[in-house]
Amino acid sequence: MKVLVHIHLALALTGVPALIWAGDNAAEMTKLQGTWALVSLIDKGRAEPDKLVQTLKLIIDGDKYTYDIGGKMFNATFKLDAAAKPLAIDVKFDSGPAKDRVMKAIYVIEGDTLKICGADKRPTEFESTKESGTILFTFKREKK
Repeated sequence: MKVLVHIHLALALTGVPALIWAGDNAAEMTKLQGTWALVSLIDKGRAEPDKLVQTLKLIIDGDKYTYDIGGKMFNATFKLDAAAKPLAIDVKFDSGPAKDRVMKAIYVIEGDTLKICGADKRPTEFESTKESGTILFTFKREKK
């Protein structure tokens, strides 16, 4: 029994659990890659007009997260937590009006649909209300 405890402790100290967690993150990272067209945007409970929605694309390449808003690019980097339920993503904006801010978000991919719900404080549900202060993005994957 003592030997098993030492093995578990050694594995924990050498980062094996982190490798398992990183593997889940790697699989999730792969699913996110590509270009996503915005189809719906609800900000603090208010649906944004289609005219605005149709101008926004999200391009994910590695851990780079770029918003293309009518040809104007805003860059960010992100980190995933595939162990969280729902799945978590932290997006740190490197440029644009949200520069240096971090959006704490949750996300789900269902087929070719990606939903991201975020705010300063991580939401627990995929909804946007005035009270919650959250923003809910719904994207469709663009075909290559």
